[in-house]
Amino acid sequence: MIVGAGLSGIGAACHLARQRPHGSFTLLEARGDLGGTWDLFRYPGIRSDSDMFTLGYSFRPWPNSRAIADGPAILRYLRDTAVEHGIDRRIRYGHRVVDAAWDSSIARWIVTAETVREGATVLVRIRCRWLSVCTGYYRYDQGHRPHFEGEDSFGGEIISPQHWPQKLDWTGKRVTVIGSGATAVTLVPALAKAASHVTMLQRTPSYIVSVPGEDTMVGRLERLSLPPRLVARIMFWKNVVSNIFSYEMARHLPRLCRRLIRKETQRELGAHLDVDTHFNPPYNPWDQRVCAVPDGDLFVAIRDGRAAVVTDTIERLVANGIQTSGGQFIPSDIVVAATGLQMMPLGGMTLCVDGRPVSLPDSLVYKGMMLSDVPNFNLVIGYTNNSWTLKADLVSSTVARLICHLERRGFDFVRPHPTKAGATLPFVDLRSGYVQRAITAFPKQGDRTPWRLHQNYIFDLRLFRRDFSRDPALQFRRLQAAGPAGQLASPATAAKELSMSGFDFSGTAIVTGAAGGIGRALARQLADRGCDVVVVDRDEQGLNAVLGELRSGHPNSVFTSYAVDLTDGAAVQALGETLAQKHPATRLLVNNAGVALSGSFAQCSKEDFDWLLAVNLQAPIDLVRALLPVLRRNRGAHIANISSVFGLVAPAGNVAYATSKFGLRGLTEALRAELGPDGIGVTCVHPGGIKTNIALASRIGSAMTAEEHVAAEKANAEFDKVLTISAEAAARAIVDGIARRRARVLIGASAKIPDLVARLFPSHYHGVVSGLEAAIGWLSSIGRRRSPAASTTAKRVVQ
Repeated sequence: MIVGAGLSGIGAACHLARQRPHGSFTLLEARGDLGGTWDLFRYPGIRSDSDMFTLGYSFRPWPNSRAIADGPAILRYLRDTAVEHGIDRRIRYGHRVVDAAWDSSIARWIVTAETVREGATVLVRIRCRWLSVCTGYYRYDQGHRPHFEGEDSFGGEIISPQHWPQKLDWTGKRVTVIGSGATAVTLVPALAKAASHVTMLQRTPSYIVSVPGEDTMVGRLERLSLPPRLVARIMFWKNVVSNIFSYEMARHLPRLCRRLIRKETQRELGAHLDVDTHFNPPYNPWDQRVCAVPDGDLFVAIRDGRAAVVTDTIERLVANGIQTSGGQFIPSDIVVAATGLQMMPLGGMTLCVDGRPVSLPDSLVYKGMMLSDVPNFNLVIGYTNNSWTLKADLVSSTVARLICHLERRGFDFVRPHPTKAGATLPFVDLRSGYVQRAITAFPKQGDRTPWRLHQNYIFDLRLFRRDFSRDPALQFRRLQAAGPAGQLASPATAAKELSMSGFDFSGTAIVTGAAGGIGRALARQLADRGCDVVVVDRDEQGLNAVLGELRSGHPNSVFTSYAVDLTDGAAVQALGETLAQKHPATRLLVNNAGVALSGSFAQCSKEDFDWLLAVNLQAPIDLVRALLPVLRRNRGAHIANISSVFGLVAPAGNVAYATSKFGLRGLTEALRAELGPDGIGVTCVHPGGIKTNIALASRIGSAMTAEEHVAAEKANAEFDKVLTISAEAAARAIVDGIARRRARVLIGASAKIPDLVARLFPSHYHGVVSGLEAAIGWLSSIGRRRSPAASTTAKRVVQ
């Protein structure tokens, strides 16, 4: 459902129709016709305040060379666009949306709208999967209208531009326009054509620049016999780049821009007006919008004596005019109060999610289009420093792609969730009066992307085109089935399987060894992706700390912990049964838990080997066996087994550890071949030198002498110092590999180089690696021939 049938709403509908030609959608419009601003505003001279080559839609370029177009021409363009794409048949007029409530149990919005039937106002409720609010940011029913002292004694008419009387006759009359913004500078030259005189009464000057009403470059390009589509793209990018350049120049070189604008204004007005009094704002360019006048029409009216500018405040209105605080009297028959807009978020409608009202001031805006923790919802707010449609097109095209992504992957809803707390900034970064009066009622933006836009179309274009499945700010979900099995299901997924091209991070993820190191970082990042996470470790205190972190950052997700010693085979089998029974929504199993053992084959007893293999190999086997029926039910599920660089090469002095990690690699590769036809992805991860505590916590072979034991502990401490890759970086690589459903993930050069060497020299890599020791310090133990005593201190590379 799209709320609003103006420039933004029609554009949003066209993008949906183009990307989802067989999809269903409707538009609700409170007024009786489409067009929004361009149908509502009927005051004289109404026109665009940015060029039409960027204000027009990307999919239907502006059809002529007029750069600044009048309101009727723009309205015709909107109507023709709606008819051409069949949008006009999907609009329900006279429906004003008052509230919308999201129900997670059915993954639907229930939208309530007021409409008139048989002369009475009634409420109608409509369900939709996605709600797109395209109402802009100001009130349609009234603008900002301050009270003027003595206005009851004024003998003329006081007019609001937002509700211009169509029968108003200003011919030969004295007109005063109060204001200095885009509406005022448009009205003055238009009224001056018939009025006896027009005065623009402003409290504070604005920056006003003259721009060509028609772009002659269009004609020059057409004479080259270029295709119309190419001409349109050239004009589009020419204006995009020039607008960005002028804005960035104003922000970074404000004093220079002030001088340039003043010089141009002085050239336009000459001796006709005191430029420093009437066109010298107290703020820098683009602290407020810069007003554009086509072909300098305002300056022409002033030069011809048909218009004048007075910079002062109003003391009171009298019977035949306005008395200013500075002592001037402005005779007036008509007063036009072009005093600004009233901002109003979401067209005045309210939102709630599962019975909880959405507080807009407490919400963050994702990519300037979605509200934090509000599912299947977007709003469309265009640029304030450039053409409105540039950003509106970005948003609506992205929303259409996102809806297609949901349907293609079988998701029911998506919500953006901030993963880190940061500073907040106003949603609209302008100091205009109408913005400052109401900005506290709007949501905030963050201090970094994707929660803050660049306000630069070229940079934002790249941000909007990023892959949804790789965005940690987006949480994708399916409905929970009501049956006893509780497996994930939805109407969208009942008839389709997930593609093997990507993992969707819905449902539950189980991570072993999650009390610290890579496992803890994995739990955090999977929660950021939208998973409900089950963490397993023998360290109960560490698990409690992890749960506290996860719950504080993701209050709407579910987190569970199990304190289990994976060396206890019976406990592992019981854990597997519990996980399968209590977590039927499991879609991801990460066998991350691992232990290390220092010593040669002779220095490690059978008990040492059994202890190591129980954790590193037998526990993953038992957990996969227990959870495989659940994973098979949840199509598109995934298994990630964390092996090691020692699952790629087998160095002397680490025989037990290499045995376990080579075994885990073999298990993983065989499972990938067997489970692929079931739609289950399997990834084998080979971390290199990861900075965790596993080296310091390594067990020493029980058959070592006391001297060898001391040497091994010292070597472990020295080896810990050369581990450089953070657990967070390793977790990011693993999660990214899972997202792409990759078969292998090698983390760091310390894993990639040994892998390459082992592939090139499968029988002699020990000697080759020994030759690389000087260049790769942490590999100094691999392949080195040493005495039995020295071999006990062989360094290990573990996860």
